Amino acid sequence: MTISRRAAPLTALLGDPVVRRFLLLAFLNAAPVAVTSTLFVFFVEARLELASQTGVFLVLFFAAAAASTPGWRRLAVRFGPRRTLGLGMGLAIASFIWAFTLCPGDGAAFALICLASGAALGADMLLLPAMF
Repeated sequence: MTISRRAAPLTALLGDPVVRRFLLLAFLNAAPVAVTSTLFVFFVEARLELASQTGVFLVLFFAAAAASTPGWRRLAVRFGPRRTLGLGMGLAIASFIWAFTLCPGDGAAFALICLASGAALGADMLLLPAMF
Protein backbone atom coordinates (compact mmCIF):
# COMPACT_ATOMS: atom_id res chain seq x y z
CA MET A 1 0.00 0.00 0.00
CA THR A 2 1.50 3.29 -1.07
CA ILE A 3 0.49 6.60 0.37
CA SER A 4 1.27 9.56 -1.77
CA ARG A 5 1.20 13.14 -0.66
CA ARG A 6 1.66 16.05 -2.96
CA ALA A 7 4.27 18.54 -1.90
CA ALA A 8 3.08 22.09 -1.47
CA PRO A 9 4.19 24.29 -4.34
CA LEU A 10 7.04 26.63 -3.53
CA THR A 11 4.84 29.65 -4.17
CA ALA A 12 2.36 28.44 -1.54
CA LEU A 13 5.15 28.01 0.99
CA LEU A 14 6.62 31.41 0.27
CA GLY A 15 3.16 32.92 0.54
CA ASP A 16 3.03 31.90 4.20
CA PRO A 17 4.32 34.81 6.35
CA VAL A 18 5.54 32.46 9.09
CA VAL A 19 7.61 30.46 6.59
CA ARG A 20 9.01 33.68 5.11
CA ARG A 21 10.04 34.97 8.56
CA PHE A 22 11.66 31.65 9.38
CA LEU A 23 13.57 31.57 6.09
CA LEU A 24 14.77 35.14 6.71
CA LEU A 25 15.97 34.13 10.18
CA ALA A 26 17.73 31.08 8.73
CA PHE A 27 19.42 33.25 6.09
CA LEU A 28 20.51 35.91 8.58
CA ASN A 29 21.82 33.17 10.85
CA ALA A 30 23.66 31.27 8.11
CA ALA A 31 25.27 34.24 6.34
CA PRO A 32 27.87 34.99 9.04
CA VAL A 33 28.62 31.29 9.44
CA ALA A 34 29.27 31.03 5.70
CA VAL A 35 31.58 34.04 5.74
CA THR A 36 33.53 32.91 8.79
CA SER A 37 33.82 29.36 7.47
CA THR A 38 35.26 30.71 4.24
CA LEU A 39 37.76 32.91 6.08
CA PHE A 40 38.71 30.38 8.78
CA VAL A 41 41.84 28.99 7.11
CA PHE A 42 42.92 32.45 5.98
CA PHE A 43 42.53 33.79 9.54
CA VAL A 44 44.56 30.96 11.08
CA GLU A 45 47.33 31.35 8.50
CA ALA A 46 47.51 35.11 8.05
CA ARG A 47 46.36 36.59 11.38
CA LEU A 48 47.41 33.92 13.88
CA GLU A 49 50.37 32.65 11.82
CA LEU A 50 49.54 29.09 12.94
CA ALA A 51 49.00 27.33 9.62
CA SER A 52 50.28 24.01 10.97
CA GLN A 53 47.47 23.96 13.57
CA THR A 54 44.56 24.61 11.18
CA GLY A 55 43.42 20.97 11.30
CA VAL A 56 43.44 20.91 15.10
CA PHE A 57 41.28 24.04 15.24
CA LEU A 58 38.81 22.58 12.74
CA VAL A 59 38.54 19.34 14.72
CA LEU A 60 37.90 21.32 17.92
CA PHE A 61 35.20 23.35 16.17
CA PHE A 62 33.28 20.38 14.77
CA ALA A 63 33.79 18.20 17.85
CA ALA A 64 32.34 20.98 20.01
CA ALA A 65 29.35 21.22 17.67
CA ALA A 66 28.67 17.50 17.96
CA ALA A 67 29.32 17.29 21.69
CA SER A 68 27.08 20.26 22.47
CA THR A 69 23.89 18.93 20.88
CA PRO A 70 22.65 16.93 23.90
CA GLY A 71 22.99 20.05 26.05
CA TRP A 72 21.16 22.21 23.52
CA ARG A 73 18.39 19.61 23.38
CA ARG A 74 17.98 19.66 27.15
CA LEU A 75 17.88 23.46 27.15
CA ALA A 76 15.32 23.47 24.32
CA VAL A 77 13.07 21.06 26.19
CA ARG A 78 13.28 23.19 29.33
CA PHE A 79 13.18 26.73 27.89
CA GLY A 80 11.84 26.23 24.37
CA PRO A 81 13.71 26.04 21.08
CA ARG A 82 13.32 29.72 20.23
CA ARG A 83 14.91 31.00 23.45
CA THR A 84 17.59 28.34 23.28
CA LEU A 85 18.47 29.22 19.69
CA GLY A 86 18.77 32.86 20.78
CA LEU A 87 21.24 31.77 23.44
CA GLY A 88 23.23 29.87 20.83
CA MET A 89 23.26 32.91 18.54
CA GLY A 90 24.48 35.07 21.41
CA LEU A 91 27.29 32.61 22.08
CA ALA A 92 28.29 32.71 18.41
CA ILE A 93 28.35 36.52 18.36
CA ALA A 94 30.38 36.73 21.58
CA SER A 95 32.92 34.18 20.39
CA PHE A 96 33.43 35.81 17.01
CA ILE A 97 33.82 39.29 18.52
CA TRP A 98 36.55 37.90 20.76
CA ALA A 99 38.40 36.65 17.66
CA PHE A 100 38.87 40.29 16.61
CA THR A 101 41.24 40.82 19.54
CA LEU A 102 43.66 37.98 18.71
CA CYS A 103 47.26 38.50 17.66
CA PRO A 104 49.81 36.20 16.00
CA GLY A 105 50.46 33.12 18.10
CA ASP A 106 47.23 33.30 20.15
CA GLY A 107 46.48 29.62 19.54
CA ALA A 108 45.13 28.82 23.01
CA ALA A 109 42.65 31.70 22.88
CA PHE A 110 41.60 30.69 19.36
CA ALA A 111 41.08 27.10 20.54
CA LEU A 112 38.60 28.43 23.12
CA ILE A 113 36.88 30.43 20.39
CA CYS A 114 36.66 27.27 18.27
CA LEU A 115 35.04 25.43 21.18
CA ALA A 116 32.54 28.23 21.88
CA SER A 117 31.64 28.90 18.26
CA GLY A 118 31.48 25.17 17.57
CA ALA A 119 29.04 24.76 20.44
CA ALA A 120 26.97 27.58 18.95
CA LEU A 121 26.97 25.73 15.62
CA GLY A 122 25.58 22.71 17.48
CA ALA A 123 22.56 24.81 18.47
CA ASP A 124 22.05 25.92 14.87
CA MET A 125 22.33 22.44 13.44
CA LEU A 126 19.95 20.97 16.01
CA LEU A 127 17.34 23.65 16.57
CA LEU A 128 16.76 25.39 13.24
CA PRO A 129 15.74 22.21 11.38
CA ALA A 130 13.63 21.10 14.34
CA MET A 131 11.84 24.46 14.45
CA PHE A 132 11.19 24.40 10.72
